[in-house]
Amino acid sequence: MLEEKVKFRVSSALKNLIGKELITDQYVAIFELVKNSFDAYANTVKIIFENTKAQHAKITIIDDGKGMSYKDLVNKWLFVAYSAKSDGTEDIDENETTEREDYRNKLRNKRIFAGAKGVGRFSCDRLGSTLTLTTLKRDSFSKVQKIFVDWEDFEQDSKKEFVDIEVQHLELDNKEVDFHHGTILEITDLRDEWGRDSLKKLKRSLQKLINPNQDNDVGDFSIEIIAHDEENEDEAEKNRIVRHAVEKSRKENRSFSLDDVSGELEYNLINGKVKNTIFEMLGIKSIQIMTSISEDGSKMETTLRDRGLLIYKVVENSPFSISNVKIHLFYLNRLAKSNFTRLMGIEPVNYGSVFMYKNGFRIYPYGEVGEDIFGIDKRKPQGYNRRLGTREIFGRVEIIGKNEYLKESTSRDGGLIKNDSYYDLQDYFIDTIRKLERYVVETIEWGNISLIDDGIEESVSPDTAINKLESVIKKLANSKSIVDIEYDENLLSTLREKQKGSSSAVIKRIQEFAVKNEDTGLLRDITRVDKEIKNIIQSKELAEKDAEESKQNLRHAKEEIKLQKSRSLFLTSVSTLDFDNILSLHHQIGIYSNDIDGQLLYWNRQLNKGKAVTKDDLRKLLESVGFLNKKILSIVKFATKANFNLQSEQIDEDIILYFKQYIENVYRVYTDNPLNIQLDYKDGTEFILRFKPIEISIIIDNLISNSRKANARNITINIAVVKEKLTIEFSDDGVGLDKKIANVNEIFEKGYTTTSGSGLGLYHVKQILEEMNSTISVVTTEGKGLVFLMEVSR
Repeated sequence: MLEEKVKFRVSSALKNLIGKELITDQYVAIFELVKNSFDAYANTVKIIFENTKAQHAKITIIDDGKGMSYKDLVNKWLFVAYSAKSDGTEDIDENETTEREDYRNKLRNKRIFAGAKGVGRFSCDRLGSTLTLTTLKRDSFSKVQKIFVDWEDFEQDSKKEFVDIEVQHLELDNKEVDFHHGTILEITDLRDEWGRDSLKKLKRSLQKLINPNQDNDVGDFSIEIIAHDEENEDEAEKNRIVRHAVEKSRKENRSFSLDDVSGELEYNLINGKVKNTIFEMLGIKSIQIMTSISEDGSKMETTLRDRGLLIYKVVENSPFSISNVKIHLFYLNRLAKSNFTRLMGIEPVNYGSVFMYKNGFRIYPYGEVGEDIFGIDKRKPQGYNRRLGTREIFGRVEIIGKNEYLKESTSRDGGLIKNDSYYDLQDYFIDTIRKLERYVVETIEWGNISLIDDGIEESVSPDTAINKLESVIKKLANSKSIVDIEYDENLLSTLREKQKGSSSAVIKRIQEFAVKNEDTGLLRDITRVDKEIKNIIQSKELAEKDAEESKQNLRHAKEEIKLQKSRSLFLTSVSTLDFDNILSLHHQIGIYSNDIDGQLLYWNRQLNKGKAVTKDDLRKLLESVGFLNKKILSIVKFATKANFNLQSEQIDEDIILYFKQYIENVYRVYTDNPLNIQLDYKDGTEFILRFKPIEISIIIDNLISNSRKANARNITINIAVVKEKLTIEFSDDGVGLDKKIANVNEIFEKGYTTTSGSGLGLYHVKQILEEMNSTISVVTTEGKGLVFLMEVSR
């Protein structure tokens, strides 16, 4: 018998498994590289995007961290899946001098590492296929190290061993670079397009990446995005936001300040330093609960505040097995939501709900819109009027220290590993939610009862809430798990004093005085006053109720008017009795149109074959087409019944709305097997323009027809307003242009076709747009499909 020991072999295909296939999101890839810079003790990280609108786009990430020596490169960066952070040797170098040792110790006391998987460096592969890494260690002994990695070298032959794929290395003189220490990553041959929307999403994600309130030196760490291609758009966006805010402040008769739109500017502009926009930094007052489990896991401390007023603070024995975790949640009442929207230009529900951080850095995807952390919304239907959902709360979970049982999954957008500690964290979170609900839902009845505002009136009826709050505090004080309890001793008495100041309390005291002194006249008078006050209060309540109903009716009426206006361009103005007839008439129009198209196609083919055409042939063709066209015109006069006359020269309307309604109410209704068309534009966007309705319809029909002939199944129309211009990007997933076409602009020439068509569709589109002082061009012909860009001027 032959017995021997064998070894695993590692295929070069491993690179894909721990690179672009593991880190599936380009934003998470940048997160990982930013965290690497933080772990390298950088103070600043610059993320530079170049040529994003051209073919040779590049991402450069520059940090001023401690850098790497040749030894670091070989023993750490090029050592796959090894993490010196994880085994505690990241800052240990036996050859370092005492001076450098002091520097290292100083840093170690400041920061806790954000990453410890040893795969974050492969985020470079996710972003682009080539990498140039330049690094210089922070001391006077190191030289500049430079390596070139072509990730595709690892994809040529999976039978090759991973360790056999070589990476080019250079050592440079320090004078050859323009920095003192740190690392530069230059990533080219990018795998994703980085348009403005993608850059905005990155900026907004980075705003939430770092939790500045967590004690991990994140306050000394800054991120800056530089994208020169977007500077003009940033300026236009800034002017738009400021102009809108100035107009709004003028309408509301108040002064304007840039502070009013600081959050919205941060959220919508790309270039500049990334500023965190967490709730506290916006200065919005709300009900909040803060709870934490101690480092040794034995104690749990909870503090509840109502807009600055301490309701209670308790320390109790922790029933959970986890440690060194904090939860901070805010209750979003209507005013808090309104203030958030005013400051950020976006509703909280579209910003995110509860985020999770470990050592100051966010764990993805918790907090993303639609990501229901720990099933908050799943439990809400079980007690709809008793439980809070993601729409009512905002906040974060903070995991501190190594906390090795609360680990991120290797897939960097997969959240935490689902183990016993994770489920214990889930129980802890639900326990915190319940404490907040006990106050918000049960005590102050969703904020309908105020405990802190001055001048509480009888109509507010705080007495029940005070009793409930008193009961909550007593229950806490008597709990066996409570170690310590703190609350404002004057809180309950102060609230009762406010109640005593109400009219009913004063009347009661006068009545008691009258009875005591047997003053029947005073008793009769004060009883009459009491009755009158109650009648006034009742009348006030009825008036307020009527006013609220009138306000609601007015709002509904305005909404209905707006809805009717939005529907009025097309067939909703046609009565249902006529609808079948209208469908029949439009079907007839289709028949006549096909007849015309067939005749034109026949003669076009004859001409292409070189057949001679006589004047008599042309006369017959024109007569036939003219007759069919008159039939169509007569049908149109009867059939449209829209809020405009299609014969009319021009209308002043929102052309975006026209696009939307034409596709929904005409194209989809009167077309057999319509294509899947998605129309994307920002809510509230409009572009009022004087245009001929029939011409815009021709543009839409011809472009859709072009896609249909290219065997497309899906069409996407992206609409945006940029610098007083309307940009319409029309893209499909058809076969694209014939590769034999040398000049793409030829497709707009009269009679040009590569199909059996007449070659007039795109020619007519361009002709109409040019008459409107507008343009159409082919954006890209690469890959599958075709993309047209129309720029419409007023």
